[in-house]
Amino acid sequence: MPIKESICRQRLAAASIDITRFYKEDLLIYKGRTSDSKKLYNEVAAAFIYRNIAQFKEIETIDKKHTYITDKYKKFDVNQSNYNTQKQMILKLYNQRDFAVGKIVDCQTPLSDYFLYNQLDRAELLLSTSADELFILNVKLKASEQSLLRHIVELITIYQRLNHRKLVQELDLKKQTKVRFAPLIFKDSVPYKELSENRIWLYRLMSVLDLDIFVLEENTNGKYDISRHYFKDFANNEVKENL
Repeated sequence: MPIKESICRQRLAAASIDITRFYKEDLLIYKGRTSDSKKLYNEVAAAFIYRNIAQFKEIETIDKKHTYITDKYKKFDVNQSNYNTQKQMILKLYNQRDFAVGKIVDCQTPLSDYFLYNQLDRAELLLSTSADELFILNVKLKASEQSLLRHIVELITIYQRLNHRKLVQELDLKKQTKVRFAPLIFKDSVPYKELSENRIWLYRLMSVLDLDIFVLEENTNGKYDISRHYFKDFANNEVKENL
């Protein structure tokens, strides 16, 4: 049953009490529109996040004593029944390593010394660029129905919980390396197609985050290509006029 916009806002406010778990709020992925204002649920949620972005910046860094760099999660599972799982996708990209946009320097990076039960517990991929940037990337399978909005909120949460200085040092990168985050999405996937829609609040959120989008494509050799784009490159004229 469709939900009123006021009820959506109440739910979002309640979810924000524990901002580290906000990414799990279902309104970030609901399809359809509110019963009264006829707004996309995603847009109501994106507007709420945009107006309350300061709360996300209050997510505390996890005090990790042990090293971020571990081989524990890098074993490649060749089980054919799991061939197209999320983990397989991450490990295939990690094994390829070198891309036109940079080099993947780690994968499945643990955020904490202990397992975070029922929470985000790892950064899926870390990519270093020639411009002294380290990007935290999360990737979803091409068939995933997950929204770009949830993808972004997951990344904000991971970004805040990582100790950037410790991570840069352990990866032996330059001290001035800037840690950033970006969605890594398949071309023509659900989140990719959302970029061509009139999602004004999603774009306003991406604007305040100064977000880049990394686009993933499989080439004819069974390898992958990654291209980097500024979020505004996808916006139509109506969206650009309202930013």
